[in-house]
Amino acid sequence: MKKRKWKAVGFILMISAAIAVASSYYGFKEAEASCLKSGGTVVEKDVSLLAFHWKLSCEQG
Repeated sequence: MKKRKWKAVGFILMISAAIAVASSYYGFKEAEASCLKSGGTVVEKDVSLLAFHWKLSCEQG
């Protein structure tokens, strides 16, 4: 019973991490699209391996 419980907890944690990565990457893509839509130019973009940390610089011109 304990082994099954730990497997379930591990599965839930993995799914939660996947959702967090997908949400963060989606936020990055939305920021990039917003910059381009407003007529700006993306001058710097930096996305970490799992997209937890990202930085985007938009220059309006």
